[in-house]
Amino acid sequence: MRIVKEREVRQSEILDIAEGLFNTKGYADTSISDILDKSGIARGTLYYHFKSKEEILDAVIERNLNLLADKMQKVADSHLSVFDKYYKIVEIQMGSGTVVEGLHNIENAQFHQKSFCLGLMRFAPIYCQVIEEGVKQGIFHTECPYETAELLLCASRITDPGIFTWTKEQLAEKNESYITLLERALGTENGYFAPLLPLLNNLNGGN
Repeated sequence: MRIVKEREVRQSEILDIAEGLFNTKGYADTSISDILDKSGIARGTLYYHFKSKEEILDAVIERNLNLLADKMQKVADSHLSVFDKYYKIVEIQMGSGTVVEGLHNIENAQFHQKSFCLGLMRFAPIYCQVIEEGVKQGIFHTECPYETAELLLCASRITDPGIFTWTKEQLAEKNESYITLLERALGTENGYFAPLLPLLNNLNGGN
């Protein structure tokens, strides 16, 4: 007797298989046929759930980013101090590894563009929430919390190893500059975010 699986379960299985193939073979070298062979489903069944390989990529990226965003949101909603919230959110976002490890190299420009755009939309509201809390407490000073969150997220891409090939020394310099930018953008006291530097250096390979 054939077991008819729920749509969400089948989609999740397809994404699991596709993500595994993207990791091992790379997005460009993974074909729809590869996904079909690995999953054992009919081509029509796959196209019922996803219209193209690109749509599968979008879903894989979005699923992973949503998992990260859920973890970050829990921190933002917690009773931690503003600094601790910001620290842990950065740690979750940047310390999670790549969204799809096998895609995170300089050849996969499409992946970087998609993950960045989707990540900006998912993460900016969370950072904004923490920034607004800091403004209310008189720790941060900015009239544009959401836009500041977006710009800081954009600036953090300077250390993306899949886009830039900095040396360890250069990464350390970028991290120091980012801390300075962070403090000036949020109007904090000098050195407020200094404890964040060792984390950035560790996550980005700056030391």
